[in-house]
Amino acid sequence: MDTNKRKTGLARLIEIAGTKRRLLIGAMLLAVITAIVQFVPIIAVYNILIELAEHALDPSLIDKAYIWLWSYIALGAFFAFGVLTFASLMLSHIAAFNILYEIRMQLVQKMVRLPLGFFSRRASGELKKIMSDDVERIELFIAHHIPDIVTALLFPLILVSYMFAVDWRLAIVVLAVLAMAFYVMGRMYTGKKIREVSKRYVETLGRMNASIVEYIRGIPVVKVFQQTIYSFKNFHAAIEEYEKFASGYALKCRIPLTGFTVTLNGTFVLLIPVAMFILSGVSGQAAYENVVLDFLFYSLFTPVCATMMNRIMFASEQLMAAKSAVSRVDEILQEKPLKEPEH
Repeated sequence: MDTNKRKTGLARLIEIAGTKRRLLIGAMLLAVITAIVQFVPIIAVYNILIELAEHALDPSLIDKAYIWLWSYIALGAFFAFGVLTFASLMLSHIAAFNILYEIRMQLVQKMVRLPLGFFSRRASGELKKIMSDDVERIELFIAHHIPDIVTALLFPLILVSYMFAVDWRLAIVVLAVLAMAFYVMGRMYTGKKIREVSKRYVETLGRMNASIVEYIRGIPVVKVFQQTIYSFKNFHAAIEEYEKFASGYALKCRIPLTGFTVTLNGTFVLLIPVAMFILSGVSGQAAYENVVLDFLFYSLFTPVCATMMNRIMFASEQLMAAKSAVSRVDEILQEKPLKEPEH
């Protein structure tokens, strides 16, 4: 196969995950059902609130059977959510552990066929990190974050759709905030400077981890000859380099992350003036109560969207780390093996 045509990044990660596509498709389908079931308690609570608000002046008229019905539905949805989440994660973990085993076997089979010059160019700590940490990072993304991304993307869509059914004017405010949050999050992960800094950050972290392994192996020497950490120049240099780029990465992300957090948590502040404007244009007790109930619904459940957005942000960060790990694994798999003698 032509190495120039090899897939990289997300495409390569999907290719690796595709070796267990049936298990992962099953995990994602269960994640879709989980997102739908997760929405049921919200509908239940909203219907209970409507029933209580409509008979607030005369509680004796409250339909207790109706409230108990929705309570049981919400409780059943919670149990179903737990079972479906467990089943989804079980399938994704089975797929991930099998993929982890296959990647490590490929690496081992490749390394035994590589010339000694390859190992002289690579630190033993670096190779150990690739075999252990990088492969584990791929497994972590496949096992946990693929179902999480499906749920985190689908649930806000279902919730916003229901919000439009409740009150389209307030829903527009929520949708605008989510769109702005996505834009800010995109700036944090797709900006050219951010990508450059984050790439260097991952590389320096890898070098520091590799140096740590070699340093630990050399501790007996340090004790015998009473040496300091500065005797291990590579380790000391790796620590300083990591500190430099970790600080740079944090500084680059502080403004986008602050904007992302403020945007999501500021939804409630924007809903208040819009609700007040809507109330100023209604007449009648029933219409007034409906607007207040709608506002209460948005106030209670809009923060759920913020939680899901945070999960998407965390999954995006893990995706970047997984792509970087895949690239380092592929560097070894694409090395030319030592030619076997013909005789």
